[in-house]
Amino acid sequence: MFDGIMPDLARPGTSNVVSGVETIPTVATLGLPTEGAKVGVCSVRSGRAIPRVMSIGAPVSGIVDGFGFPPESFAGLTHAGLPCGLTEYGAGAFGGTQNIRMACVLEYGSGSCLNRVMFDWRPGAYNIPPCEFARVSALPWGTNWSLGKQTVLASLAEGELQDALDPVASGTGAMVAATMKRFLSPANAVGVEVQSADPLLAPAISVVGAVRFTRNYATGQFIPGWTPVDTFPGTLIEVTSDVAATLSIQWTLQL
Repeated sequence: MFDGIMPDLARPGTSNVVSGVETIPTVATLGLPTEGAKVGVCSVRSGRAIPRVMSIGAPVSGIVDGFGFPPESFAGLTHAGLPCGLTEYGAGAFGGTQNIRMACVLEYGSGSCLNRVMFDWRPGAYNIPPCEFARVSALPWGTNWSLGKQTVLASLAEGELQDALDPVASGTGAMVAATMKRFLSPANAVGVEVQSADPLLAPAISVVGAVRFTRNYATGQFIPGWTPVDTFPGTLIEVTSDVAATLSIQWTLQL
C-alpha cells in the first residue's frame, strides 16, 4: 500500500530526452489552418545526425467524481487524439469550419535541409529519420476551440522503436450525392483510404485521379482490396459517392 512517501529518484547520466507541455489557447478559433497559429512544444539540436523518437499526447487529468476510471485525458482530448483535418483542393475545410482539429507539425532535418510534415495529433511514439535538429508544434484550428482548452505534451529522444506508429492525416465530411470533391495528397503521403463514416448507409464510393479504387458498401466490392491504397505526394484525387453520405479520408505518411 502506498504510504505517501515517495522514494528518491535515481540519478542517471545526462538525459538524451527533451520534452514540453503547452496549453492550447481558446483564441485559436481559425476557420482554416495557418502556420502562424502553431504552438511550439519542444525542440532539440545536436552536432550530428541521429535517429530520434517523438512521443506526443495529452496529460491525464485527475479523478473526477461521476466520471470514468481510469481517467481520461485533460479537457476531453482522449487517447484517440484529434484529426489534423483536410481541406478540399481550391475550396474550404472538409466537413466545415466548426469541427475542432489539431495537427502535429513536425520539422526536422540536417544542415540547411528542412522537412515539415503535418499529421493527426494521435498520442503515441513515432520514428524520425536521422537528423541534427527536430521541432514539435501543435497547430489547432476550427471555430469551436472557444468551448474549452486542451493541453498537449511532446518529447524527443535519441533512438528508434520497432513498433512505432505511422503518422496519418485524416478528415471527415459530408458528400453530396454524385458530386465530386478533390483532395491534394499531402507531403510524405504513401497511402490513402476513403471509407463511409455512417454505418447505416451503404454508399458506392469512387476514387479517380492519381490513384483509382472503389469502395461499394452495397455490393461488398472493394477494389483493390488492400488498404491503404498506394499513393505519393503532391497529386490530386477525386472522390464521389453515389448517395449523400459522410466519408472519412485518411492519408498514411512516411517520415
